[in-house]
Amino acid sequence: RGVVAEYTRGPRGEPRELAFRTAVAPPAGGTLTEVVARLDLTDPANLAAARDRQAALDRIATHGTVERLVSRVRDDSRGAALAVKAGLEFKLGGRRVSVHQQLVEASVQRGALRSRRLDCVR
Repeated sequence: RGVVAEYTRGPRGEPRELAFRTAVAPPAGGTLTEVVARLDLTDPANLAAARDRQAALDRIATHGTVERLVSRVRDDSRGAALAVKAGLEFKLGGRRVSVHQQLVEASVQRGALRSRRLDCVR
């Protein structure tokens, strides 16, 4: 499980937002859980906290926004490959990618306030 950090700047190079993203899919598949934790860097106190990773995470917990999305995923992709070896080896392959994703649960938390989306499919 990895974390991607994003730093966004405004049109004049000023700090705008710090975001940490994770996505977890169990080995058996079927679901995908994505979490995005955001911190608004236009607030001077948030900007000061963002200079240290742990301080930024602590500040996100109290002053940031955490979004959690759970999707049902179905992968109907198909592929085939052919290899022929006669002195030289030739390989030919193809793949049709067809992935369907449907949002089944979503929530957002800002400090102690938590809200759930009601338009998700269950």
